[in-house]
Amino acid sequence: MAKAETNHGGASVANGDLGWIANFIWGIADDILRDLYVRGKYRDVILPMTVLRRLDAVLEPTKKEVLATKAALDKAKITNQDAALRAASGQAVYNTSPFTLRDLKNRGSQQQLRADFGAYLDGFSPNVQEILDNFEFRNQVPRLSKADALGTLIETFLDPALNLSPNPVLNGDGSIKHKGIDNHAIGSIFEELVRRFNEENNEEAGEHWTPRDAVKLMANLIFRPIADQIDSGTYLLYDGALGTGGMLTVAEETLQKLATERGKEVATHLYGQEINAETYAICKADLLLKGEGEAADNIVGGPEISERNGMLKTYDLMARHFAWDKAPKAASDRETSEYLLDRALRSQGIVSLDSICHLDAKRKPAILKLIEARVGCRELVQVELNGAGRLGHWAHPTPHKSQRKSNTKNRFRTIPFASP
Repeated sequence: MAKAETNHGGASVANGDLGWIANFIWGIADDILRDLYVRGKYRDVILPMTVLRRLDAVLEPTKKEVLATKAALDKAKITNQDAALRAASGQAVYNTSPFTLRDLKNRGSQQQLRADFGAYLDGFSPNVQEILDNFEFRNQVPRLSKADALGTLIETFLDPALNLSPNPVLNGDGSIKHKGIDNHAIGSIFEELVRRFNEENNEEAGEHWTPRDAVKLMANLIFRPIADQIDSGTYLLYDGALGTGGMLTVAEETLQKLATERGKEVATHLYGQEINAETYAICKADLLLKGEGEAADNIVGGPEISERNGMLKTYDLMARHFAWDKAPKAASDRETSEYLLDRALRSQGIVSLDSICHLDAKRKPAILKLIEARVGCRELVQVELNGAGRLGHWAHPTPHKSQRKSNTKNRFRTIPFASP
C-alpha cells in the first residue's frame, strides 16, 4: 500500500494512501447517516455510493460520446444497444442519463434532486442495475431524501480531497494534487470497507466472508502442490458459492503469480454463482471496480443450476465452500462443555476450571459437573500442585514417566511451572 503525505489542514492531500481514503469514506457514514441508520445498516448506503462515485468518475471523460451514441441508436431505432454503448464509454459499464453526480450537486429542492438522482440511477447499464437492485439501494433514496441527507451525501462524495478517479487531479501549474486511483487500488479500498462493515456487524468469519489471510492460504494449498505442472494456456476458474468473490480472485492471482515465476503465460476467465443478494452485489461491484467487466458478467445469482446462464462448462479449478441445505444442529451445552474440556486437556495436560473457562466463567458449573463425572469413571484424576492452594487441577490418569514410581492412590503431586 502506497504511503501518502496527508495534510488535513492544508490545501493538498495526496490520497495515494488507501487507508486514508477508506477512513474518509468510513467517516462519511458517521457524519451523515448516524441519525438515520443504526450502524449495522450504514453499508446499505455507503457501499453502493462508493461504487457509484467510482463509476461516475470513470465514465465522466466519455459522457458526451455515450450520449451522442445513445441518440444515434435511438434515432435508428436500434434496440440492442449494449455493445455499442460499452464501446462508446470504453468501459464495461455506461450511463445514458444526462447527469453526472456533479450535475446533481446543487439542486434547488429535495423533490427535484430525488427525481434527477432516480433518472441518474436508471441511466446505468444493465450490469450496474443488477448491482443496485441486489443492494436494494433505491429503497434507501426516499429515506435519505426525506431527511435532507441525499444532497449532503452526494456533495461529500464529491469532496475535492477525495479523488476516486483513475486520473490524477492537477494543480494550476500541472503538478499532481491528488493521485489517481487505479483499478486494483479501488478494489482494495472497497474490500477494506466490506471488511470493516462485516466486523461492525459482528458477522462470523466464513458466514458471508472469509478473512483474506485464510483465502490466500487456501489458494496456496490448492496450487503450490501442482505448481510445476502449470502450463501456458487458458484456465477457467469457478466458485459455486463465491460469497464476495475473494476465493475466486485470489485463486486467479495465485495461479498467475506461480505461472509467471516458472516462465509460463496463462490467461484466466472467472465464473461464479452466489445465492445471497448482498454478497452477490458486492462481488460483481468489486470486479467492475477492478476493471474486470467480463468476469463480472460471468457472475450470476440464484440457487438453481438452471439459472447459471451458460455456466455449465468443464472448469480447470472449482473452489467450493461446502454448505448445508439446512444449518447443522447447534451443539448442546453438554457437547460444548465436553469440547472445551477435551481441548484444554490436549493443549495443557493439567487443567483447572480457570484455564478451561478463561473468559467464560458462567460455564464453570457445567464443566465441574462433567469433570466430577469423569473422575468417578476414572477417566480423570485430581492433581495436587504445590502452591495452588484449594484451586483444583485434573489430568488424565496416565502419569509422566518421571512420576510413575511415586504414583500412589491414583493421585499425582507435582510442582508449579517455574520461570527460568
